[in-house]
Amino acid sequence: MAKSIDWLMEPKSIPLTKIEDKILTSQGVELWVARLDLVHPYISGNKWFKLKYNLIQAHQSGYSHIVSFGGAFSNHLHALAAACSYLGVASTGVVRGEVLYPLNPTLSDCEAWNMSFLPVTRVQYREKTTASFLHMLEERLGSFYLVPEGGSNLLALKGMSEVADTIYETLGKCDYLCCAVGSGGTIAGLTLGMGVADQCIGFSALKGADYMTSEIESLLRRYQQEYEMAEGAPWQINHDYHFGGFAKVRPELIAFIRQFEAAFNIPLEPVYTGKMLYGVFDQIKKGVFERGSRIVAVHTGGQ
Repeated sequence: MAKSIDWLMEPKSIPLTKIEDKILTSQGVELWVARLDLVHPYISGNKWFKLKYNLIQAHQSGYSHIVSFGGAFSNHLHALAAACSYLGVASTGVVRGEVLYPLNPTLSDCEAWNMSFLPVTRVQYREKTTASFLHMLEERLGSFYLVPEGGSNLLALKGMSEVADTIYETLGKCDYLCCAVGSGGTIAGLTLGMGVADQCIGFSALKGADYMTSEIESLLRRYQQEYEMAEGAPWQINHDYHFGGFAKVRPELIAFIRQFEAAFNIPLEPVYTGKMLYGVFDQIKKGVFERGSRIVAVHTGGQ
């Protein structure tokens, strides 16, 4: 039986885990991990908050079909398919590249949750925001509500700002709030919370993503204009820990992830959260964070 849309409005607690480690003690800093990965088993991590108000808006606008974009291993499409299944709403994933059978575990779950796939070439995928491409989708799929790749739009920022608010209500103010950066919506939303941090630091998962600064600035400007609110917390993007590019890994990253999981019983993945926490620990070791600092690293989930 499909869930009511009110299900999305139920308050979500965010467990906070304090990390105890000799490196932190020697550098005189405090590190907490905000466990968004525990919010829901399938609508994972930040995806719950980025999708929340998009799904509510689609419902209020009378849409019964939701479309979005992603690769064959997209956490975003995985979460969207699960959410639409719970709500009894049709979903289509516009997938970059071929959809090959047997399906990988991500797309297999999506299919089990009744998501339809529309594979497009990589050249077509780069045109996904153009009027001609969207017109093609409407001709193929009929009427639908469109969620951008990664879910990063103004409604996603609204959802992510609630994450910062919840952290503040639980832990109080921190000096640094850290997160991984892909499409930019997560860090943009976190900066808008109720004074949760003196500074937000994003760790880019992509190589050559200097353009991301202007993308985030644009999102924040539009949000501030739409909701008539003041600027959020200061923020910056660190580009030193992408390990060669999106989904690229190196032995030292894999070793760190294994050591972190063994020491603290917190699972990481190598695309986003592993790189972010590697960067946080490396910056702590280098003395970048002042002694006495409280750091909160936002674990954004992922498979």
